Amino acid sequence: MTDQHILEVQDVTKHYRKRGGGRFGLGSDTVKAVDGVSLKLRKGEALGIVGESGCGKSTLTRLLTALEKPTSGQIRYRGVDVHSAKGAARTQMRRNIQMVFQDPYASLNPRKTVGSILAEPFRIHRDALPESGLRPRLEQLLEQVGLRPDHLDRYPHEFSGGQRQRIGIARGIALNPEVLICDEPVSALDVSVRAQVLNLLAELQRELSLTVVFIAHDLDVVRHFCDRIATMYLGRVVEEGDCDAVYDHPAHPYTRALLSAIPRPGFDDEPELERIVLEGDPPSPIAPPPGCPFHTRCWMARPDCANTVPAGHDLGEGHVSHCHFAAEVADADPRAALNGSRTGSQ
Repeated sequence: MTDQHILEVQDVTKHYRKRGGGRFGLGSDTVKAVDGVSLKLRKGEALGIVGESGCGKSTLTRLLTALEKPTSGQIRYRGVDVHSAKGAARTQMRRNIQMVFQDPYASLNPRKTVGSILAEPFRIHRDALPESGLRPRLEQLLEQVGLRPDHLDRYPHEFSGGQRQRIGIARGIALNPEVLICDEPVSALDVSVRAQVLNLLAELQRELSLTVVFIAHDLDVVRHFCDRIATMYLGRVVEEGDCDAVYDHPAHPYTRALLSAIPRPGFDDEPELERIVLEGDPPSPIAPPPGCPFHTRCWMARPDCANTVPAGHDLGEGHVSHCHFAAEVADADPRAALNGSRTGSQ
């Protein structure tokens, strides 16, 4: 690990055994939820991870926070394996990698006051703060996320969805972590409050020098919030790079299809992308196709795609695409569909 990389994911897989598979419902099948993911995060960087539901994004977040153990591969925080660390090293690691959950209605205990919810991290990590400083620290946390100190004595049901997510964010930053994992933190919120919560996260990232992993479906949100983006498909990262490079010159057909689905307001300075409609459903992670995992839905697929897993093609400055024709895709006019693509409206 170089000094600038705070978190490294190296060839990580997570496979689940699904009982009741096989012939006549006997035996078991293997679900390949995460299948060979490698990523690196620099300190203070925001990495967006996007992809369809079921592609492995949330499973990856649970691996990053040590809530689950990978089947193979390593996740290293400051050079130390997250899942093999013991004792004080493991405790410190858990303190420094925190999470903001997707659903603010489900992630807060309805039987506890906000004060009790926010105090829980300090009860677990008793050396983080003296007892005398607990109340002032909790009040400070609420003020940091735009709530009032007197909210400590209220219960979650007394708050709106946006306010509940602010409480979840306050809990996430309570122990001054270095890494904050955000699992679709605004997808359950009304459109009117999403921008407020995103602005809060961006402000906290700057103030606290947070390294952020941001899981999202909304690619426009990722572009404005994140420094880099990784596209996942069927448990694998198929494209990764700086947001500007990936959005301006997507080098994987799947990323290109996702970008084409972003609603455009019609501004003159943004090219209108030809809509690419993918046919069929993603393959099952129990029986992924051979070769490129996307070839069964890709309009550019050629014979080699079904036989050979594409290597990562470096297009410069860390922009990597796992597509046999990465350069061809990246050089295509963003305002027109590639030759042979399936386009239409939904």
